[in-house]
Amino acid sequence: MNSLTITLQIIFLLQIFTETSSSSFECTNRFEYRHMLKSKVPQWGNCTYIVNHFPMCKPEVEVWYRHLPPYVDKQNESQVHGLIPEMLRQVYETCCMGCTKINFKNSDDVIDILFKPNLTLGMPFESALGSKKISGKHYVNFLQSHNTVFLAREMQNLSIELSKNLFLSVIKTWPLLLIAFLMAVIAGCIVWFLDMWFNKDEFPSHFPRGPFEGFWWAFVSMTTVGYGDRAPKSIVARFFAVIWILFGITIFSMYTASLTTALSKSVDDLIIPTMAGKKIGVLATTALGKSAAIMEGADIITFPTIERLIDALKHDDVEAIAMDEYLAEYMLTHFESRVSKIRKHHGLQIDGNSYGVVTDDAGMKEMLDSFFQTNEDNRETMIHEIMKENYMKFSKLQKNKIDSQNIHSADSPLFLITVVTLVLVGIATIVLGFFCKWFVKHHHQHVPDFIKSRMVYRKEMFNPDMEALNKVDLDNNSIETTTDSIEMGKLAKDVNDLKIQFDKLQKRR
Repeated sequence: MNSLTITLQIIFLLQIFTETSSSSFECTNRFEYRHMLKSKVPQWGNCTYIVNHFPMCKPEVEVWYRHLPPYVDKQNESQVHGLIPEMLRQVYETCCMGCTKINFKNSDDVIDILFKPNLTLGMPFESALGSKKISGKHYVNFLQSHNTVFLAREMQNLSIELSKNLFLSVIKTWPLLLIAFLMAVIAGCIVWFLDMWFNKDEFPSHFPRGPFEGFWWAFVSMTTVGYGDRAPKSIVARFFAVIWILFGITIFSMYTASLTTALSKSVDDLIIPTMAGKKIGVLATTALGKSAAIMEGADIITFPTIERLIDALKHDDVEAIAMDEYLAEYMLTHFESRVSKIRKHHGLQIDGNSYGVVTDDAGMKEMLDSFFQTNEDNRETMIHEIMKENYMKFSKLQKNKIDSQNIHSADSPLFLITVVTLVLVGIATIVLGFFCKWFVKHHHQHVPDFIKSRMVYRKEMFNPDMEALNKVDLDNNSIETTTDSIEMGKLAKDVNDLKIQFDKLQKRR
């Protein structure tokens, strides 16, 4: 650093010193220059000089407090920490170079502190943003809180719970699915009745085979799958098909939209669950948590201390607790062993409130107001440093990453269960298929008669022109029909036709 820079810096610090000396109670020192002032301005390292020249810098200041962590945290009789006490120490370190001793006195009765005569400082007090007085005493805002956090115990078996919600969401859409199913049945019967006179191959006239084929066509058309194995041939049936396709697609689109909405809602309810109607615990001594719970439409239950609030959450007396972000950090740091696996449901940003001090001393108010006005850009830095040193556990406040893809994640326990189940079912299906084939081939004499007749029926349905299939003798080991027998059947039919034609010619002669 060159001599010019040092000279300019000293001039700047002397200017600060002069401006500060011009008013008895104003403090316009910058927070980040507090250590440089001592080293560059000799007078500012002398506490006798500071006390004599700055009336705001008294040798000792009496401060009444009540225990409300993390704003005021009484660790023992001689040590008082927390956001507001630490910020107050930084104020006196910046304005008075640490020459003022702060004497903390405890009183758990907030009313007792508020109505003490000639009160120098009392803390902490909560008030709306922009407040100037509380019960006739001067109020000074130290910090603001805009974010409310809803905390609850972490859900066990999250992937399984998500899968359960998805399944229940699908079940809840059954009314619309039932309507679509019934309409497909009716449409299938109509198209069968209209087309069975012209298209008996695809819509046979006998019941219930014909109506079922009609239902199959209607359902496949409605879902836009369209296999093409069934299609109406008559003009009237095709005209009805056009109407049904337009109407059926609309109905099924409504069902898929309803299903998608239900699935999305089931995931959202785990990511950002609604608090409406749920029992939410809040501290009786704070207003921000109450405001957030009211905005969510929750059933509010108040507790006098944070310890009682934690116990209620631990024993499931409340489903979640609402508090501002600073209080949540303190709770997660100091009560982690009592309530493990707490997760953030969601945060709610509202107009907010402030925490600060009250005083009867107008000079004290002027000093604090001027300090924060000069160091408004440093206020969040001061708060962050105190929280980081004493209470920060931001990792605990991270919201669980929940989405529908978690059920397919390789890290999910449900993934392993699903894969193993599907593999076992697939293997069992293949083994059962081979067994059935072997049984029919080698033990066909034990096949029940109704199965035999069904086999013949199926072959007649799919091969109506092949008379050879009708001559298969299932009782005499003739289940397997070869291509040669089919060809022989065709040849026999042709020979028979020729014989009939020959006889007709003979009769004419």
